[in-house]
Amino acid sequence: MKKLAEKLAERLMKRVWTPFSALIALDQAGNILDICQFDTMFGNMDIVSQEADRFLLLTNHPEGYEKPYQEDRENYRRIHAMAKGREVCAFICGENTDCVEFEMEDA
Repeated sequence: MKKLAEKLAERLMKRVWTPFSALIALDQAGNILDICQFDTMFGNMDIVSQEADRFLLLTNHPEGYEKPYQEDRENYRRIHAMAKGREVCAFICGENTDCVEFEMEDA
């Protein structure tokens, strides 16, 4: 999952100096079904694809901070609840940050 997260972060988040998040819905084979970009600070929308088998949550931290912000934790919890048992992997990404995975216990 990390390799895919790094590739997507490179395309979506490098050289972007605005905090935002992206939720990527994947099927069982790892094919991308949907990508939804949203403002990290206002993530209270229904964005979980019902057809997906798992999800990647990427959050852009352009300043290089490698820990989840409160909004990241809230978005992770909300998406995890909407995923109804399906896998959710969350990564913090940015220009000066590799993709750093964070777990539910970090949230």
